[in-house]
Amino acid sequence: MADEKADLEAIVARAYTAVTRPGVLVDLLQDLSDFETSAETLGDTVELHFANATEILENVFPNDQLDHSNLDTQKTDRIRCDLAIDRQFRVAYCNNAIFASEQISPDRELPDWLFEPASEAADRQRLSNLLRNGPALDEEDGFGGFFRFYVSESDEKGSWFIARLQHRESDTLIGFDAVRLRWSDRSGEAFSEALRLTDTENALVRHVVSGRSLREFAESRGRSLGTARNQMKALQRKLSVNSKEEVLLLYAGFLHSLEMPADRLTVEEHRCKNHFCPAVDECIAWEEFGDPNGTPILYFHPIEGALLTPEIANAARRHRLRIIAPWRPHHGETTAKTHGMQTVGEFADRLPAFLDHLGIEECFTLATQAGAPYMFAFLQKHPTLVRAAIGAGSFLPIYDAEGLASYRPAHRRQIRLVRLAPTFAKIYQRAMLATIGTGDFHRFVEEFYRDCARELAAIQKPAMVRMLRSAATYVVRGRFVGTAETMITWAADWSQLCHGIEVPVHLIYGAEDSTVSRAEAERVSARFGFQSPEFVPEAGSFLLHDRTDFIFARIRELADR
Repeated sequence: MADEKADLEAIVARAYTAVTRPGVLVDLLQDLSDFETSAETLGDTVELHFANATEILENVFPNDQLDHSNLDTQKTDRIRCDLAIDRQFRVAYCNNAIFASEQISPDRELPDWLFEPASEAADRQRLSNLLRNGPALDEEDGFGGFFRFYVSESDEKGSWFIARLQHRESDTLIGFDAVRLRWSDRSGEAFSEALRLTDTENALVRHVVSGRSLREFAESRGRSLGTARNQMKALQRKLSVNSKEEVLLLYAGFLHSLEMPADRLTVEEHRCKNHFCPAVDECIAWEEFGDPNGTPILYFHPIEGALLTPEIANAARRHRLRIIAPWRPHHGETTAKTHGMQTVGEFADRLPAFLDHLGIEECFTLATQAGAPYMFAFLQKHPTLVRAAIGAGSFLPIYDAEGLASYRPAHRRQIRLVRLAPTFAKIYQRAMLATIGTGDFHRFVEEFYRDCARELAAIQKPAMVRMLRSAATYVVRGRFVGTAETMITWAADWSQLCHGIEVPVHLIYGAEDSTVSRAEAERVSARFGFQSPEFVPEAGSFLLHDRTDFIFARIRELADR
């Protein structure tokens, strides 16, 4: 009894600590093995504390204050910037998407052509002063001014960068972020009206914001460089600033103050364009990718959401596939009247009307990872609407001890905790959401995919991260429910959904899948009468991302038979 009390106190302490340090939930998973023997008797009490901690988390880390650009799937020691240099003006880091030249790479000195020729000496001195004396304007932010750099030897226009002083344990660096200001007629007109600029002054501001030089401005208007310089000085006096860099800063501050979401330089909030709403309180939101006239594929999405990367969408188009991806209940604008496994069946019964709305009489289905229970529920209830079903790295039901033992410890611990206390899914997903703001989101990813190099590499790809950020802005709209519901569903025993399936089921897995083992895939397939599973080399559990063309080619083959 004393051991059970100690176990309970350890679990509850971690849950409430997560209110201030959300990443601590990762440690709770890692420590689960310490109290597995007594965990089954603690369910009701733990459930209550998890629910309380979740409510507190929702108040401490409200959804509407999240900056989704901070969602990152890996921790890096580098400064988060586009270019970083040390005290010797050697490159410590560079964003290769901006600087493609081999002359700008780690441990190499900055090339002379990086700087604007007329101001190179002054700019180098400014950087030296920043390293020696620190920032002159804002000590906390480390702001060190604007610099105009050329990103390659052939670059003729140049780009603006903001310099900020950054401190590491071993060194002090200057990090540069490309100024991704976008001029729009709307913001430009508002700026011009507010500051009473002339047409020429407005054109000059636009030119500076676009990262172009005074010489180019003079040439574009048929004037001398001296005239352009005088016009810039006049503009600076009018705006009470001392340099063109401060003009840029003034415009950036003005733009930030406007309520113009389209002009903000944050992650663009995803807006779903497609809605099927047969009743006032009933709606299915969906995405479409690929060939609009192609073979219809009803896609049951993973926990990451219903969005696809551009590479996958383009591959679908090449294979003449129309991917129809409905957002699941509790995700974005797709409504739900129930929770847990009950929602799975309810959603399956709503899909026939949805397909009829799209004019689709028959389709293929595709599920990845946690989309599997929803696909099997649909197959079981409405087999006449489906020609064949494909599971690409799809999860399998866990209905006995042998199945549970086949999973990796990290996944098995999640399943055990959610089965013990379903509200753990809510606090776990809520804490993971909160770490977008604290910079610890990567901890959840790295813990789950520990020792799974292929999966970790896949989820850390820039295209995947961009997709996750965009999907997160939609999934977490309102209360954060959808991903917790997904976690509860995949942890449940949903094997009843796999009985009596009349549709041919083709399961395909990566040979390096760290979630579903070859033996378990073959055992489950034999039990429920599915086709013998196929295993693809050089692929993991993110099979649709690892081997996109392979999966779509298989579907194309089935469609053409």
